[in-house]
Amino acid sequence: DRTRRFERIACIGDSVTRGDSKHEPRKFQERSKFGRGNYPKVLAKKLPGGPKTFNGGMSGKKILTDEHAERGSGNQYITQNNDNGRGYLEAIKFDPDAVVVMLGVNDGKGLKNFPKSDFAKDYRRALEDFQAKMPSLKAVFVVVQFPIINDDNDVEVKMVNDQIIPAIRKAYDSIKNFKGLDVYLIDLEDPWMAKTGCVENAKVEAQTPDCVSYYRSAGDGIHTSEKGAAFLAELVAAGIEAAQRDLTTYSPTYRPTARPTSRARADVDTAGRGGAAE
Repeated sequence: DRTRRFERIACIGDSVTRGDSKHEPRKFQERSKFGRGNYPKVLAKKLPGGPKTFNGGMSGKKILTDEHAERGSGNQYITQNNDNGRGYLEAIKFDPDAVVVMLGVNDGKGLKNFPKSDFAKDYRRALEDFQAKMPSLKAVFVVVQFPIINDDNDVEVKMVNDQIIPAIRKAYDSIKNFKGLDVYLIDLEDPWMAKTGCVENAKVEAQTPDCVSYYRSAGDGIHTSEKGAAFLAELVAAGIEAAQRDLTTYSPTYRPTARPTSRARADVDTAGRGGAAE
C-alpha cells in the first residue's frame, strides 16, 4: 500500500470552522455557539489511520489584508494571535503535515465589488506564512465555501455565493503550483447543493426544511448544524483521501457519487490537485 497518511491535520478558518467552541479552554467557550456543528472534531473520525486534527477556527477572520476592509479591520487570519485560545499560534505549535483552509465568508463585509486579484495574492501570502512557520507542512487543501442562505452581521448571500466562491477558485488556480507544497482544491458548492436540496441564491424563506437543517438555524444560515458539520467533514475527508492516494500518481480530480440535484452539474469535481512547481 503506497497510500500516504497525513498524521496531523490543522483546520484553518473562521467561525464556520470554529463551530461550537467546545474544543476551546473553558474560559473561551461561548454557550451561544453550542448549537453549531464542529467539523474538525468529526473529520478525525471520517479518516482512516486515526490522524490528529486541530481546530484553528477564529471568528471573523479572513484572507484579505486590512486595506480592503470597510468593516472588520484587523481580522486577517495570519496576523492574528489566539483570540480564543485555539488560534493561529496554537495551529503553528501543532506542527501539521496538512492544512485545510476554509476562509472567505468574512472577506466581503462592506464591499460592493470583490477584489478577486488581491484575494488571490493574499491567499498566496497565507500559504507563504504557513510554509515558513510550519516545518512539517506538506499539503494545503483550499476549500471552496458552501453557499450560505441568510444575511447576517454584514455577511451577505449574494456577495458570498456570487463573488467570493468564484474568487476562491480563482485563488486556487493561482497557487496550485506553489513551490514546495502540494495544493489541492476541495469544492463544496455542488455536492453541498445536491445533498441539501438548497435552492441557489435563495434566502432561507425560500428553502425547504431539509435544506435549513444543515445550517445551525433558519436565523443563522451561515454556520452548520451538527448534521451539516458531519456532511462537511465527509466532503473534506473525501478530498483528503483522494489526495493521499494521489501523492505518488498524478490525477487531477476526485468525483463523488452523483446525487439528484436541481442544478445543471450533478457529477462535479470535489477535489482537484495541482502539482508542486519544480
